[in-house]
Amino acid sequence: GYHICIYDFDYWKPTARGKEWDETRRSCGATVDLAGRIELPAMRPRPDLASTEYCLANPGVEYVVLQPEAGDVTVRDLERGRTYDVAWRALTSTAAKLPERWTATDNVGVFHPPSARVVLHLKRQAD
Repeated sequence: GYHICIYDFDYWKPTARGKEWDETRRSCGATVDLAGRIELPAMRPRPDLASTEYCLANPGVEYVVLQPEAGDVTVRDLERGRTYDVAWRALTSTAAKLPERWTATDNVGVFHPPSARVVLHLKRQAD
């Protein structure tokens, strides 16, 4: 069957499918891929923890933040002194930029996305 995310498209007319159709399908795949990499049951919507207000978080442990536009991303409620993996993902790709390690010097971090329309995934390193 068709995924609910693509119900806005007229999928009964294959000739009408163009760039937007392909981009939507890739976005669905990227969403499924990311969902398999995070501890989704432990995360909750927390718009208060990210400057973009698009944030799923298990505070102090893991964050997924959407940056739909250009600009830095600020994340709050980090654990000072802890190391996090920082990974960026394009909205239409399952490929991720290799994670970099980052140590929180405060409970707030500012991150610089490689482009607009990306997702930031922060995950605290195990003890």
